[in-house]
Formats: sequence, structure tokens, C-alpha cells
Amino acid sequence: MIPVTSAVAISEHPFVAAFARTLKRNTGFLKCSRLFFRLKTNMKKMGEGKRKEAKEDFTFLILVNVLVGAFMCVAGYMAIGRIFAGMNLSADVERYCVEYLSHYLLFTIPILLMNNFILYMIASEKAALSLICSVAGGVLNMVLDYVLIAVFDMGTSGAAIATGLGYSVTAVVGLFVFSRKKSLLHFRKPVFRFKVLANAA
Repeated sequence: MIPVTSAVAISEHPFVAAFARTLKRNTGFLKCSRLFFRLKTNMKKMGEGKRKEAKEDFTFLILVNVLVGAFMCVAGYMAIGRIFAGMNLSADVERYCVEYLSHYLLFTIPILLMNNFILYMIASEKAALSLICSVAGGVLNMVLDYVLIAVFDMGTSGAAIATGLGYSVTAVVGLFVFSRKKSLLHFRKPVFRFKVLANAA
């Protein structure tokens, strides 16, 4: 267990504090991770017997997630120099923040997919798999934190990569699971329906 004094010290570290402020200022940006998640609509269609349509919508929204993720990644890199502006950070802390974010952004798409797949797995009667993926991702994150930071001395870059790869576990498993036709909900040729996209926003 981490002592209270240590936890407070960590939370007050300039790098951690700066990142917390950044996340607070960009909550709207981060909410895009679930912007296109419409579990209720998809499962309602499944219950109504519109399974083909539900699978088409599911595939379409996952594809939109990928495109949004790519846009967010590019936008993040373009704005990375201004994200921490006005925070009165020291040069070292700002460098740490930029270094962390520049590696973390590489995993934007897996993170978006992870947020969606966790819930879709539960809805597809794979709650146990969802839990296993979450735990496995957390364990992988911890192991890679030690390997990349302590062994390979990669610093904040290693921490960002470890976090991103931890999130990627669910994304990779989800792509495999939902590619199988045996799954209650699986990928098929997507169909664009403006109403579905509008309801997802």
C-alpha cells in the first residue's frame, strides 16, 4: 500500500498536476472516446429481430471510431505545442508532458476501440472476457512500466507506451472476437445511416 504522504507527493508533482489540468481543460475532447457508442440502439434492434441491421450499424460506428481516432491523433500532434501553453510550467515539466503525450497519442485508436469493445463484450454475453481483458491490460501496463522505465530507462516515454499497450489488449481481443461470425454481434459490411450517426452524437 502506498503511504498517504507518498500519494500526496505524487499528486502534487508538477508533471502529474500539469497533466491533470490538461485533462480537465480537454474533457470535451476526451469524451469523443464514447461519442459513437450506441449500445442501447444496437441491442434494441437485436431484440426486435433486426440482427443484420444491428450488425451493420455496429460495424459502421466502429469504423467511424477509427476515423475519429485518426483525426484526434493528427489534431493532437498539430496542437501539442499549444496544449500546455499558459500553464506556467517549467521547461523540464513541459518537456515531460510533451514527451508523454507525443507517445500516448499513437494509441488513440486502440483507446477508443477499448472503450467501446469493453461494453459491447458485456452486451454480447462475454462479460467474463471483458473483465479478463481489463485485468490483463492493467497487469501488462504494470509489467511494462517496470521493464521500459526501470530496465530500459525510457522515462516518461516508456510510461506512455506501457499505458497505451495496456489499453490495446482489449482493442486487439475485441477485433478478433467481433470478427468471428459466431459472436452474437460481429462485423459485417457497414451501411451508412445518417440517423444512426446523428443519434450517436
